[in-house]
Amino acid sequence: MMGFGVPMGMQPGMVPAMQGMAQPGLGMHHGFPPPVHSGQRPTPEPMELGGARTNIPNPDVFISLRFNEAGREGDILQDALAKHNIKAYIDRSGAGEDILKNISRAIRGCKLAVILGTKTYGKTTGGMFDTYKEMQFILGTKKPYVLIKMCDRFEQDETDFQFSHNGIGYIQWTPGSAMPASVIPTIKARLSGAPPPTESPAPGTAPEPAPPSPEPEQVPKFCPAGHVLQHRGRRSGWSCDNPQGCSRGGIGSDDWRCQNCDFDLCGLCYSQVAPGERAPQRARPAAGASEDDDENILLSRLKLELLRRAMINALEDAVDNMDSTWPGGIQKKTRVRVVHVSRQDPNVQVGAIGIVVGRDESSGSYTVNFGGSPNWRAESKDIVMDTKADQVREGARVMIKPSVKTLKYGGSPDHTLSGYVKEVDLRSCKVAVELGKDKPWVFDIAELDPASSNFGNWPGRIQCGNAVKVKAGVETPKKQWGNVRPGDVGIAKRRYFTPDGEELILIDFPRCDNWKGIPAEIEVDAAADCIRPLARVQVKKSLEEPEKGWQGVTHSSVGVVKKTGYDGRVVVKFEEQADFESSLRELSVLKGGGAGGGGSGKCCSVS
Repeated sequence: MMGFGVPMGMQPGMVPAMQGMAQPGLGMHHGFPPPVHSGQRPTPEPMELGGARTNIPNPDVFISLRFNEAGREGDILQDALAKHNIKAYIDRSGAGEDILKNISRAIRGCKLAVILGTKTYGKTTGGMFDTYKEMQFILGTKKPYVLIKMCDRFEQDETDFQFSHNGIGYIQWTPGSAMPASVIPTIKARLSGAPPPTESPAPGTAPEPAPPSPEPEQVPKFCPAGHVLQHRGRRSGWSCDNPQGCSRGGIGSDDWRCQNCDFDLCGLCYSQVAPGERAPQRARPAAGASEDDDENILLSRLKLELLRRAMINALEDAVDNMDSTWPGGIQKKTRVRVVHVSRQDPNVQVGAIGIVVGRDESSGSYTVNFGGSPNWRAESKDIVMDTKADQVREGARVMIKPSVKTLKYGGSPDHTLSGYVKEVDLRSCKVAVELGKDKPWVFDIAELDPASSNFGNWPGRIQCGNAVKVKAGVETPKKQWGNVRPGDVGIAKRRYFTPDGEELILIDFPRCDNWKGIPAEIEVDAAADCIRPLARVQVKKSLEEPEKGWQGVTHSSVGVVKKTGYDGRVVVKFEEQADFESSLRELSVLKGGGAGGGGSGKCCSVS
């Protein structure tokens, strides 16, 4: 529900498109030369396929990719499939060959297409054939396919439309990392006629670290809807969903999960599913109902869910955009603590934390949402502002309260963790927090406190959610600038080691997601790190003009930060402009005006 678009600049390390004509003797694919990287094997001798010159006759798998973004991963996948006697085709048509005929015949003749969905996959390049044409041909011929998603979001609208809203899951593979163990068994299962797989991250779910995956030779098992169940290991924050009753009473151990259906089986219930079979079905429709009836029911439910979400989004946007004119300190979206209960509710007790969403002007009573009890009516004597909880807004750095012993949505709390808020659901009071893991964790708002700038379990000064930049003395970062500019400020998202042992920090900048930097070249921008929700800010005096224009605001205008985006974009409420769009590098905090995660009280204006 965040109002920030995802920037789609070119990632560091991408090979730019060649200018002008192709060089003689270089084969071209999608407007780019074949990749040259360490360890690349020689191109096999071309063989005949129905009159077209290509690498492999009658391929089992057609691999569709953009060489400049996934050439290395394509080679790794092709080699891995070959070890399982699966013939995979990657087009490397040379000069003088008919690329249109080669690719079209390979797609039509293969049993399965594997799409390496990098961020610019589906881009029209103007060449004889490109991944946009490949995508249309694969989908138009109803060719079975496996989507391996290699980005957070597709840059091309057509690609995003085709793959992000069709209910088909995908396997996540970050370029440059080891190939996920589930790739080969999933492809083998699809070649044998199994339904599409899923390993799709869902916003707002509990964290799912990368545990050991099943052995490649293991026959997959499926959820009731027919998606492959993925092994997630021992983890917290989930329960077994066996419709026939969990053998362990619903208490999870090893988790086998279908992300697409939000369906989990514990290890014991999973062991009772035969290899290659589906888990027990949920309650079936009335006798005599057909599969078409099932599909119509599912479509109706999907439409209702989409409508429900659209209505919730519209209501929350309306609350966001309404000016607060109520008397006193409590306003719309204020986080409050219950100190007295005038109207009894089993889910609302003294000490409960909720979010104010409305006020009755005639009676002066408030409407407050709590986790498990929305729309509770509170008198003014029932609630007070909770200053700590009020800082838990989009972009705030947070930690788990030391007093929390168990988490409402499952799992044991780790009090050494810190991260930043990605989203707050005003109705349920659920908070999605990025903790440097594979996915955001979900908490109740009452379980969180604002965190100081340097609190966390990462080694060194930089912690998850800090506002960071490339050090001023770095002329060219080791991983190159890409679309990032000197002085840009982004948000540190993840810290990890590559298979070669190199330590990297993953950073989201306004112009580039998932930028990789080495810790020695990155530093916390102390001033920008104070720009959190509710902080009082101005446009920097040294800035001639903001990137998105002044929007009626001036250097002397003072505003309040409404939200800080995951990538360093900021929305500020000024008197002249209620939704001023800016970024961390353009703003300065008024002295003493820091809030929501600085914690030290040392925030000051830096022009």
